[in-house]
Amino acid sequence: MAGFFPGNKFLHAEHPAKSIYVIFNRNNRELELIQKIEAMANLIYDEDPPIQFTASTG
Repeated sequence: MAGFFPGNKFLHAEHPAKSIYVIFNRNNRELELIQKIEAMANLIYDEDPPIQFTASTG
């Protein structure tokens, strides 16, 4: 994905255990976007401990 969405323009985040991969546009100014998407993922998967994305080098 990094070839199509370069890391200088997009933030790549993942949760390997659930095979979730998310790409965030770095120009997006929405506050706490990653936390909002984590909250949605936790509604779907109902995990304990809650899902938290880790940034990748993509």
